[in-house]
Amino acid sequence: IAGWPAMAAEPIDPVEAVLLPESTTRVASTEAAESKERQGVALSCAGVLFLAWLAAVGLMTAGVLHRFRTARRVVRRSREAGAELYESLQWCRARLGVRRRIGLQISTEVNGPAVYGFVRPAILLPEALLSTLDREGMRAVLLHELVHIKRGDLWANVAQTLLQTLHFYNPSVWFANAIIRRVREQAVDETVLVALGDGARETYMSTLVGVAKTAFRQPALGLRLLGVAESRNALRERLNAMLNRPVPRSARLGVAGVMLVAALAVLLIPMARAAREGGEGGRSPEAVVQERRGD
Repeated sequence: IAGWPAMAAEPIDPVEAVLLPESTTRVASTEAAESKERQGVALSCAGVLFLAWLAAVGLMTAGVLHRFRTARRVVRRSREAGAELYESLQWCRARLGVRRRIGLQISTEVNGPAVYGFVRPAILLPEALLSTLDREGMRAVLLHELVHIKRGDLWANVAQTLLQTLHFYNPSVWFANAIIRRVREQAVDETVLVALGDGARETYMSTLVGVAKTAFRQPALGLRLLGVAESRNALRERLNAMLNRPVPRSARLGVAGVMLVAALAVLLIPMARAAREGGEGGRSPEAVVQERRGD
């Protein structure tokens, strides 16, 4: 009670006691609402981009599955090759050292030779090609398809398709896949030339041209199977490469090739790791994030 007059003697401004705290609260709530609104807009944009990516990946995956089902139906409707073709296939297997059993089917629904099957690989030949190629030409075609099987190109093609589906927005992935397909066919051509022996370049080139005429004359089914001729431009580049380059003596990578790949790996992998760990200005990414948070 004694201290009450002293406390009452000090005037209390009602504006300071009521209005200022309320205005401060309103400003803070307004800023919080604006911050939440900005975050909501950012999340919404990210969500829209994610949904667009998901829709595009879904459409591309549906297309790949459709081609896969179409290829399975074509294979089921095909017929097994005769004894003469199997003799040529056996010669090619011995030439390449392929021990596993390889199937050989004839179909009227494909426009060119192709390879299918991951567990039980087989070669699918168009029926129209049987009457246009002699025994040497057929052996060249079978060698080409067997090299694809021996190299495991079917699995590599699946990995390329998966990466291209997930990263469809990146033009570098499309460009890299195109280069890989081109280099892969050139490597297969060189392996076939080595297997056929000396003087087989003209025979093999004329066989590629004959297969291409048969393949491009018929409408493509879009199966995306590994075959002899995938496009006119790719075939033209392969023929030019065979004309302008000497026939290799061996299709193996060799000791020099292995050492070159190892040297490139030793040089490039540490450089990529240093660039990744360096972050901005030689700092690690964790330090950059902590510095930005402190600012």
